[in-house]
Amino acid sequence: MGSKTKKKMLMFLFVVVQILTNSCTQSSTQLIKVNHFHNGIMTQTTDAIMIKQEGQEKTFYTYYDSIKSDSSIIMEVVYSKDKNYIEYNKTKCTNISDNQYFIDGNACNVGKYLLDKENVQDEELLIFFNEKYGVIIEYSEPWSTYRTYKTDSLSAILVDNVLKKELNPLEKKLPEPTGKQ
Repeated sequence: MGSKTKKKMLMFLFVVVQILTNSCTQSSTQLIKVNHFHNGIMTQTTDAIMIKQEGQEKTFYTYYDSIKSDSSIIMEVVYSKDKNYIEYNKTKCTNISDNQYFIDGNACNVGKYLLDKENVQDEELLIFFNEKYGVIIEYSEPWSTYRTYKTDSLSAILVDNVLKKELNPLEKKLPEPTGKQ
C-alpha cells in the first residue's frame, strides 16, 4: 500500500473516530506520534490515535494503531481519579511518584507508575502518565527500550523534560535521544 493511500486511510479513520467520539459526552480524539527507542537511539516512528473518555471517577484512554487497516487496539489505560493507580492493559500499576513540570507557566503533573506482574520476568515497565495527554513515556529497563507519545508541541516539551529528569538518572549509559522527533 502506497504512502498516499495510507495517509488517506489515516485521515478517513481519524475523521470517523472524531465524529463518533464527538457524539458522546466528555470524549476527545488525538493523533499521536510514537517514537520508539532502543539504547537511546530512535529506531522507529509510528502514528497512533488516542480516544479519551472521561467519567466521574475514571478516565479511559484507548490507543489505536492508525496504520493497520483493522485499527488494532495497541494499549488501553484506565486512570483512577484518586491517582493511586492506573490500569494498563487490564493490569493494575502502582503510583510510585508524582512530579510537577512547568511549561509556558502552566503546571503539568506527571505520575510515574510501575507495572510489575508477580512471577513474571523482564516485563517491568515504568509508565509516565499525564491526565491531559495520557501515557507520555513507557520505559522498559530490562530491554533498554522506551517509547514516547507526543500529540503537540507542549506534550513534546513535557516528554523531553521527563526524559531528562527521570530516565537519565535511572540508566547512566542512556544517551540523549537522537534522530528526528
